[in-house]
Amino acid sequence: MAFKAVTLVLSLAAVAAHLCILEPLQRGGAAGAGSSAANVCFQTAGPCGVTAGGAPTAAYVAGQNAYATLMKNLDHYNAPAPGNFSVFLWNGAGSNMLLSATPDTPAPR
Repeated sequence: MAFKAVTLVLSLAAVAAHLCILEPLQRGGAAGAGSSAANVCFQTAGPCGVTAGGAPTAAYVAGQNAYATLMKNLDHYNAPAPGNFSVFLWNGAGSNMLLSATPDTPAPR
């Protein structure tokens, strides 16, 4: 039986953001993410910040439930243009599919 492994790609469509991906763990880890405005969560270049790519930190089998835990580390909420937190499924061949988009709010973390 053949299984297709996929990678979960999380991106934040914003000019400035403090967001850490805790599960699956973001590139470069999340040490210090508990401190407000932590540099490890300040990724302004989309979709993955400036941290060099590497091996995926998680892979999933088709049909398997998967969860993502994101932490807004510093609020940059902009009421006229609130933005969102988006989760995409990427197949490794340049194709992706939007799985979820959650609107940003002024609520902390």
